[in-house]
Amino acid sequence: MANRTFHKPVSAAYVVLVCSLSVLSMHFFWRQAGVSPLLGLALAVLAVIVIERMIHTTYTFTAEGFLVIERGRFSRRTQIRVDEIVGVQRMKRPFVRYILIEYGAGRHVAVQPDNELGFLDEIKKRQTNDE
Repeated sequence: MANRTFHKPVSAAYVVLVCSLSVLSMHFFWRQAGVSPLLGLALAVLAVIVIERMIHTTYTFTAEGFLVIERGRFSRRTQIRVDEIVGVQRMKRPFVRYILIEYGAGRHVAVQPDNELGFLDEIKKRQTNDE
């Protein structure tokens, strides 16, 4: 079975967060007094990290039977065997929707694929192919 990759969608909450961090960063740079430039730099770095995670988060089902979760260059890769997945639940909270995956011995991970139904179908398809 070939690899299949899902991406994380860009949500309005992330856009608002990045805009807020950018405006605050520019405000602190503008003041140029005391520790304000350092706060501005810290907020600018935080904005870059948020953008990087937003763009580079992927969920890949591999031919070897793994779900590989990559949350950008600054985060560790998570690998889960598809046959270890014991529960999948769609969750909806204010401003965010995600899929909660339970695997192994009571471990959980939350993912936000752009195509939720396709992602859930891919899990089912790969679990039935393994048996």
